[in-house]
Amino acid sequence: MPLRRPLPCLLLVMLAGSASGQQVAPPPTTETVATVRSSLGAIKLRIADPSARESIATVHDRSPGKPGATSEPITVTSRVFVKANADAQRALSEAGYTLTPAPAGFVAIDAGSITAANELAIAIANMPGVTSASVEARAKLGPRNSLNDEFYPLAWHLFNEDSEGHDVNAETAWKMGYTGAGITIGVIDSGVYGFHPDMAGKRNADLTQSGPSSFHGTGVAGIAVAIGDNMQGSAGIAHGADYGSLYYSGPGDPVVNAAAFERRNDIADIKNNSWGPSDSGLLRSISDIENDALITAATTGRDGKGTVFVWAAGNGGAADRVDYDPYASSPYTIAIGAITHQALRANYSERGSSLFAVTYSDGSGRSIVTTSNSSTTPYTFNFGGTSAAAPLASGLIALCLEANPELTWRDVQHLIVEAAEPVDESDSDWTTNGAGIPINHNYGFGQLDAVRMINAALNWSPVAPQVALDAGVIEQSIAIPDNDPAGIDIPFVVHDNIVIEHVIADIAINGTYIGDLQITLTSPDGTASILHTQHNNSTDEMDHTFHSVRCWGEQAAGTWTLNVADLAEMDTHTLTKFALRFLGTEFVCPADQDGDNVLTTDDFLAWLTNYQNGDMRADVNNNGTLEPADFSAWVQAYNLGC
Repeated sequence: MPLRRPLPCLLLVMLAGSASGQQVAPPPTTETVATVRSSLGAIKLRIADPSARESIATVHDRSPGKPGATSEPITVTSRVFVKANADAQRALSEAGYTLTPAPAGFVAIDAGSITAANELAIAIANMPGVTSASVEARAKLGPRNSLNDEFYPLAWHLFNEDSEGHDVNAETAWKMGYTGAGITIGVIDSGVYGFHPDMAGKRNADLTQSGPSSFHGTGVAGIAVAIGDNMQGSAGIAHGADYGSLYYSGPGDPVVNAAAFERRNDIADIKNNSWGPSDSGLLRSISDIENDALITAATTGRDGKGTVFVWAAGNGGAADRVDYDPYASSPYTIAIGAITHQALRANYSERGSSLFAVTYSDGSGRSIVTTSNSSTTPYTFNFGGTSAAAPLASGLIALCLEANPELTWRDVQHLIVEAAEPVDESDSDWTTNGAGIPINHNYGFGQLDAVRMINAALNWSPVAPQVALDAGVIEQSIAIPDNDPAGIDIPFVVHDNIVIEHVIADIAINGTYIGDLQITLTSPDGTASILHTQHNNSTDEMDHTFHSVRCWGEQAAGTWTLNVADLAEMDTHTLTKFALRFLGTEFVCPADQDGDNVLTTDDFLAWLTNYQNGDMRADVNNNGTLEPADFSAWVQAYNLGC
């Protein structure tokens, strides 16, 4: 039998006195403040009736003269929960206490009063064989799946109870502890009403430009950062973030726009843009001053990590394309389209080869609830368009930057490519590019999910530095057959190599009705990027820079094919210029183990040496470990010739 350890004499006296109903001190009969060793921890409580078996208590303010934390009432009882071994339990029984079994190997002892229970818990806490002793305390509990904001039940884009999974998975992200705290979003729009009760105290004055407020700008800001859990309105996806109000020029003044792009990028982590050229289907251009300001902000902001620019993809539907908009399609921005509560493309959301991803907005009978600048109706229940999808994406990116502040602007782009999920998978446009990445003209790389994005951010390895490749230009007159769906193929051989992020195609065509043309660029891996489609556009000249992200991860070297087809009769066109450029990362041939840019049998010997020396250049399958499978991967790379 195990050796019994007798209780200390003084402790036996205390226990015996309590067991017989005699208190060590007369129990108070009025409210008192006491430090209680409770199941909620050692807390200082203001107890209404310590002599009772059960009483309401509240946490006592620890800083006189200063406001204390908001405290829900706590119920304290005379029961003590004890976890003890057999010897200790036997000693307690012999001291006169009745032990009642409780879950998880605990026993419960009713000490007769809250005061007696606290004294008992303190007395036996350090008794040999006792690992836990605490007074029962019950704090009110409730579901964590909803904030208390008045209209939060209508915020289906954050938590969709009717169509499970058709939301951005906000609540799980918040439970992980990410609300965008410490992140600042610049809202480039027509003004945000900073005195709105759901926005008060969130404006970053250093980032903000002076100017009026607007319905649109206030609604955009609310989707991203409106205060959560304040019993008012709804909540922004990044309700822990703050914002700055910036202005674009409605008349199109490039100086005004450039000033917003370049303003205080030392403190602006993200800049949201729910605006752009009219959705008329015309091919638009961006001024040099705007473009330079945008590139400088994206590449040098945030102490060199770059300010992240998010752009609404546009609401032109089938009549327009993201590719016609030089702001949304820029390699330095992230174009976001819209899907409905059914996770289907909203009919107004523009398609395109430069579309990065989609997230939720209005359509199919549902809209977005957000803030308004009206004093009589401070909330709107009918917000939408890609104007709403963009700030939702900006808020999601804010959660990622909170999780990993070291993410660069390019890390964020790569993260979206990796974390976006295919949606509406029955859509026939889904294809897998040469790098194994699913892509769709309607949905980009897919829909955004907060948890997938945060998890990717937490485990992120910085991407390699960006490099540019100018592959040259074809400048000759090439006639395009009239009313011929097959069109004409123009091959373009790229000799140098990088791993692609963005494909940039400069195309000039003369003709009598540019809207007749269908233009498709196909990579050496067979990935097609539709750059221009037949639509109403009566202009007679095209000189436009198109962008595509559909070849992300593929290699640039090889034969590219530009197909230009005239899909209607009576109009003639001539291609006069076709140039290809690329942005991406340096291509490293995994089979070229000796680095001489020539594949020979010496590369096998170099691989073997690298493998034996633990050199990660031998990790040809790129899974972070050196293993025999790397040899098979090297053979495959060697046979492919990189």
